[in-house]
Amino acid sequence: MKTNQMILWDQIVEFFSKLFGTESWPPRWYCGRWTDFHGWLYIVSDLMVWAAYMIIPFFLIVLITKRKGIPFPLVFYLFGAFILLCGLTHLLDASMFWWPAYRFAGLIKLLTGIVSWFTVYALFKLWPQIVGLKTGKEFNAEFEQRKIAEQKLNDYTRILEFKNTQLVDFCNIVSHNLRAPMVNIGMLVDYLEQSNDKAERKELLTKIKPVVNHLNEVFNELVESVQVRQDFEIKSDKIILTDCLNENLQGFQSQIKLYEAEIEINFNDAPIIYFPKKYIDSIFTNLISNSLKYKSPDRKPVIKIKTEKTSSGIVLSISDNGLGIDMNYAKDKLFKIRKTFHKHPDAKGFGLFMTKTQMEAMGGKIWAESAPDKGCTFFVEFINQNI
Repeated sequence: MKTNQMILWDQIVEFFSKLFGTESWPPRWYCGRWTDFHGWLYIVSDLMVWAAYMIIPFFLIVLITKRKGIPFPLVFYLFGAFILLCGLTHLLDASMFWWPAYRFAGLIKLLTGIVSWFTVYALFKLWPQIVGLKTGKEFNAEFEQRKIAEQKLNDYTRILEFKNTQLVDFCNIVSHNLRAPMVNIGMLVDYLEQSNDKAERKELLTKIKPVVNHLNEVFNELVESVQVRQDFEIKSDKIILTDCLNENLQGFQSQIKLYEAEIEINFNDAPIIYFPKKYIDSIFTNLISNSLKYKSPDRKPVIKIKTEKTSSGIVLSISDNGLGIDMNYAKDKLFKIRKTFHKHPDAKGFGLFMTKTQMEAMGGKIWAESAPDKGCTFFVEFINQNI
């Protein structure tokens, strides 16, 4: 007598040996009362579902292969297998109307169930990570935040580089401009200590005062330079150039009248700039002062002031017909502190240095074109102009 286990084993052996057999069941057309409409509705519906279930995994496979680094690829593969098997069950269900292979259909359903639960298990394990995935909107917002952060970092880097350059320049300026006055004072003090003659000591004291005054003047210039360099984030003002220039020209009316200077103004191309008011006042004052100060003795001064739009901003030019400068000699020294190129009682060599410092503090630049006895043209470029 066979046990239950033996009976079960015989059934399993028979199942797989006759896996594709159909002799135990009639085709579905003969099971029940199928009308043509009802039967073909059932068959066509199953075939439509099967066709769709075949195409969906194809797109999943293409997505995984084309998009490298896509998250959770295992889940995509499991879903693809699950959908393929589901589609196969629908195909077999439609075929039952002619080919009642119920054993094979049952095996496919078992495989579908197993893959389904593997998919459920994978989803369960990965659920916290899946839920934590950012949406497209969140990714865009994060991307924008990163762009802003990177821009700020680049700005800070640029500022630090600029400050470092300023520090090196300032150390060189201090070393160069304070050494000579300090050496002079030291020598005069040494002479003063060694001298026992009252008249000589009095004379030495009178020589110390001009040196001290000069040292104080240099120190004040350096302090002003430092203040400008610290104004890297200074706020820009809306400047109507005609009004601003007229204000500054008021301070030169006596010289203009005395020298019979001609001032030509053309701000038609760019009548407005955005720049710190105190800086543009300083620039006008320094450059116009130089044009009058270094006029030619052979002709009346003609000063032309105009603006021009460029792809990067606005260029202000101030040209004259004065003494001019030998650029071969002055090219690398023109904007250095305490550098002068003509003899004049009021020449200090500080105005151009300050103008360059102010322009660089605002991200702009200044340059010059000149030739001896042909006059000089200074160009200052203002960037980031809201025009």
